[in-house]
Amino acid sequence: MKTKLFIFLFLVSILLPQFSGQLSAQNILARYNRGALLEPSGKIINGAGQDLAAYNNYWNIMHPLDKPLIYMTYINLKDVTSDWADGLKADLMSHGGKFQIPQIGLSMTVEATPTEHFEQDVASGLLDKQIAMFIDGLESLAFPAYVRIGYEFNGVDWNGYQPVTYKQAFIRITNMIRARNLEVATVWNFAMDGVPNFTDYYPGDAYVDWWSLNLFSASHFTDITAQEFLDSASVHKKPILIGETTPRSVGVLNGQTSWNQWFAPFFAFIHTHREVKAFSYINWNWAQYPEWATWGDARLEQNTVVSGAFDGEMDSVEYLHASTESAFRKTLAISDNTAPAIPGAISVTSLGYPLQLKWDPVTDPSGLSHYIIYKHGVMSDYSIAFPYSDKNVIAGDTITYAVSAMDRAGNESQKTAKLKVTIPSSLSKVINGEFDNGTSNWTLSTYATGAVATMKIDSSSLISGRNSCEVDISQVTGTDWHIDLWQWLSIHNGCKYQVTFKAKAGSNKVITLAIQQSASPNAMYLSKSHTITSTVQSFTDTVTLRANDQAKLEFFLGQTTVPIWIDFVSVVEISKIQTGISDQSWVKSDDFSLLHNYPNPFNLSTTICYNVTESGLVTLKVFDPMGREIETLVNKKMAAGSYSIEWDASGLFPGTYICKLMNGNRSVVRKMILLK
Repeated sequence: MKTKLFIFLFLVSILLPQFSGQLSAQNILARYNRGALLEPSGKIINGAGQDLAAYNNYWNIMHPLDKPLIYMTYINLKDVTSDWADGLKADLMSHGGKFQIPQIGLSMTVEATPTEHFEQDVASGLLDKQIAMFIDGLESLAFPAYVRIGYEFNGVDWNGYQPVTYKQAFIRITNMIRARNLEVATVWNFAMDGVPNFTDYYPGDAYVDWWSLNLFSASHFTDITAQEFLDSASVHKKPILIGETTPRSVGVLNGQTSWNQWFAPFFAFIHTHREVKAFSYINWNWAQYPEWATWGDARLEQNTVVSGAFDGEMDSVEYLHASTESAFRKTLAISDNTAPAIPGAISVTSLGYPLQLKWDPVTDPSGLSHYIIYKHGVMSDYSIAFPYSDKNVIAGDTITYAVSAMDRAGNESQKTAKLKVTIPSSLSKVINGEFDNGTSNWTLSTYATGAVATMKIDSSSLISGRNSCEVDISQVTGTDWHIDLWQWLSIHNGCKYQVTFKAKAGSNKVITLAIQQSASPNAMYLSKSHTITSTVQSFTDTVTLRANDQAKLEFFLGQTTVPIWIDFVSVVEISKIQTGISDQSWVKSDDFSLLHNYPNPFNLSTTICYNVTESGLVTLKVFDPMGREIETLVNKKMAAGSYSIEWDASGLFPGTYICKLMNGNRSVVRKMILLK
């Protein structure tokens, strides 16, 4: 009798979720623990991507205790620059102090052009310099990371990787990473849509920390190849990362039907496969891209039935979410409860830009994860390399620093004694502006199929110093920003910026100097056209900004195929004390506009500034990400002029909110990010 009752209850536990479309009644089988690098014991890591906007939307839809721990992103090895990780670090540090881990897809091909694969060059050592810069970035990031080396290795039809050279490239990159003793897990990523014979591509257990597969179609969950891959991972004793997953050809818009068709089988796959220790959900509207038009809209925020059930699944205790670094590290099952020693006293090694600090290093039996840098008592950055470089400093500011050490077991030392540093009131913020260190810190990007250009150093046509930057343009679209020479530039509210550069061209050519917001909506802080001739000229532009941002200093070069030489690039930031601008003032404009709120992102409250050009009814409203009205801040007749208002958001959940200004038949919107 007891045996029959057990069988009945077992069948009910398996079949009930299939009828209900929900999974709360289905047990999640205990996880295998393989002891791999960055493998949590008994847990499944919640992750999302595949760009910052998609990640933030996923973040905002999740309950405060269910935020994703993994942030999925991508980079092509040939696109790596000396400061490629700066933007990624800014993204990781922007989520209210919750610790996150990047999952980086490292490509060795041109997407959708399999003839352009270059893993053979990686294998032969021709791209060691690029690999070294990639690892430099991982070191400057100072976060642990998962790296999918040559992700979707078996996708011959779209990436062209060949088994022998792929394995050699994987091994070469892995050896170079491990030579630095970085906390970076190497991931071997299989695509269900690629060739099924995955064993031909395997570099070997000594070089692979995690196995990974990508699951898109619902049929993948029951495909025999997926089961063979998981079985093989168990034989090799490797944990599984679902590197990419999305409800292909199902989406979310049909609510419960979408859930039943894709999401329920997906989570059932996770529940029953004990090898799975992490997943990364792609929260994208695939339908807006022609090449993926039939894939549907996978954004959870577009359907409350799917998002509610998904977040309910994340409530299961088996899932691991973003919280503190110590909490994550305690899941790694490292037996060490002793904190590292306190680092030695901090001192300044360079008061310029970036500000550089040093301290006496410490060691730890479990291995040192990184140092934690505190500014004014608040955690602001991580660092491994010496000296530490702080690029987020403001001219004329006074900063109080302290440093602690975090070991790989999750123990944090006490903080050092505080060090107070006063930054000069004028600060030169461009790095390698004379190109004497080659093209370091500079990137040449093209943003359209018809835009083709290359960047190199020219030491024969000197403009200033040892080198000049030469940009040769072979094909243009006629749109200037489609060819863009740029570097990161941190800008600060109320500061004045004096931009100077020297340039010449093969013949007369119009270029645009810009300072631009680096993320959507890509606001233009400065845009100035200049005519460059065959004679060296010097140009200077000045602007006072009302924004705090990790922006871009850019030269838009894409109007004509005329080559150009640029040198002696300088951006001097002048403190708001010198400019006479207070924190309550803003840049006034003759245009109807909704200016950047400050601060942004913000905690609890922010100030919204706006310009009205016609007398009449003015309304200023705030909406949540779903388009629901949250609050009306202004609704009255107003004269033309510049105004500001403080918005108190202390009672709201963290996330992205939309501010909309309306005056007559005109309107403008602005995104605001609330942190808690």
